[in-house]
Amino acid sequence: QSSSLNSFSNSAWSISIEFYGYFIFALAALLGGTQRGVVFLLLFLVGVALLAGGWAGNPNISRFLAGFFAGVLVARGCAGRAETLPNWLPAVALLIFAVILWTKPNTLSSVLRVVGASALVIAAIAMARDGAIRRLLRHRAFVAVGAWSYSIYMAHFLVIYIASQLANRLLAAPRSLVDGNMLPQPGMMIAVLMMAGVVMATLGISALVFHGIEAPLRDWTRRRVAGRFGSVSRD
Repeated sequence: QSSSLNSFSNSAWSISIEFYGYFIFALAALLGGTQRGVVFLLLFLVGVALLAGGWAGNPNISRFLAGFFAGVLVARGCAGRAETLPNWLPAVALLIFAVILWTKPNTLSSVLRVVGASALVIAAIAMARDGAIRRLLRHRAFVAVGAWSYSIYMAHFLVIYIASQLANRLLAAPRSLVDGNMLPQPGMMIAVLMMAGVVMATLGISALVFHGIEAPLRDWTRRRVAGRFGSVSRD
């Protein structure tokens, strides 16, 4: 597991969790046969049980099992179904999700509420009739951010770290201890400008990484696999 002491990106810890999590998914998909849906459900329930019980091992594995397989179950449940739910339901689901994020206590069991709310949002958007939320998500800006999302996740901590180091050296502002780091506490205007700069820098770096590294390597890998095993879905 990575930490801020030995990694440029504090988010890099997730790579090891994803490696083992996707390995579990691949095994379940390959070996589950016609009962793979049942296997996915069991893996989801294992994650829920570990979270509800406050498992003291690696809680990130529990989060992955609960969150990822909740998404798998929602995807399977929504696949091929008509979009018949009311078009206001996505907005209500997003409001519920925002309230849960705002009010949740910092406990492992609280992740269950976030997982449930996330599943509700995805199902509502996927199965509701066309409305304002669905049209907004089809806007090319949101589509682009969705494509860059993994690059954003991996780059944002580095950008925040650089910004905080620059601020520590350039701003004559009082500093406070936040999550183990001494961070400047500037006035509101400077803080807003710094936040806007971090967001723009993160988006810019993520776009470059996606178009220059992530997408070309993914397409190259798909071509290699297709050349050896046949066509590969882009989904």
